[in-house]
Amino acid sequence: ATAEKQAAEILAKAESDATALIARRQQLAEDTIAAAERRAVDDLRSRAATAASAAAHKLIAEQQDSDDMRGLVDTAIAAI
Repeated sequence: ATAEKQAAEILAKAESDATALIARRQQLAEDTIAAAERRAVDDLRSRAATAASAAAHKLIAEQQDSDDMRGLVDTAIAAI
C-alpha cells in the first residue's frame, strides 16, 4: 500500500509539474507574441510618419517657390 501511495503521489506531482510547465510556456508564448505585435505596430507607425513627412515635404516643395519659403522662414523666426 505504501508503494502504491508513493506512486500515486509521484504521479500527482508529475501531473502538477507538467501543468505548471505548460502554463509557464503558454504565458511566455503569449508575452512573446504581444511583444512582436507591439514592435509591428511601432514599426508601422514609424513608417506612416516617415511617409507622411516625405509626402508633406514633396507637396511643400512643389507648391512653394523660394520667395514663399523665405516668407515662411521669416514668419517662423519672428515667432521665436
